Amino acid sequence: MHTCVSCGKTAAAALVDDDGALCHLCYIRHRRPRRLCGRCGWPIGPVCMTCFTAVLRSPAECPHCGMVQPLIARDDDGADVCGPCVGFAADYTCKQCGRTGNPHSRGRCAHCVLVERVNALLAGPDGTITSQLEPLAAALADAPSPFPAIQWLKESPNTKLLARLASEGHELSHELLDELPPSRNQRYIRQLLLTFVYGVDGCGFQSRRVAARNPVTRAG
Repeated sequence: MHTCVSCGKTAAAALVDDDGALCHLCYIRHRRPRRLCGRCGWPIGPVCMTCFTAVLRSPAECPHCGMVQPLIARDDDGADVCGPCVGFAADYTCKQCGRTGNPHSRGRCAHCVLVERVNALLAGPDGTITSQLEPLAAALADAPSPFPAIQWLKESPNTKLLARLASEGHELSHELLDELPPSRNQRYIRQLLLTFVYGVDGCGFQSRRVAARNPVTRAG
């Protein structure tokens, strides 16, 4: 055990030389050679894929310059800072909207890609979104976590049914949905219709087809 000449703590030494001993934390902060990340060249050092993704998707205010950026470096005190503040030029600014972080593809952020894919999903025969579906489009495009939303648009059978109905150009209605075979996807689209088109809670809703076969339910 040694007394660290930097912080004064008594701990196991990471380095002992003519200047004295350095504990592991002070050695990391002040003396360890800085290495560039093998994945992306970050000055913070090698990072796993989980941390790499987390940093890029969580831009924060740099304590040095005040800019909101992915904090991909550390200063001499060990604080997370942006690349430019340690002389490392890394631009994670979206070419389309100007936001930083959340890079997705072709220089654009995931927020812009999400908007593009929502527009493609809900577009009618003329390539535009009808006024009926605009509230739904706005809600989908405003998802706080764009990457899971993009994945959902790509893979969910609910979105495939929604895209088909929108592309046919018919106004979404309960009558239109009643013409479809009953399924989980049909019920999901109906709930979206109630929430974003009619603005009501559909927890107790039954289709007209079911209600017509059950006068007691219909009367209630």
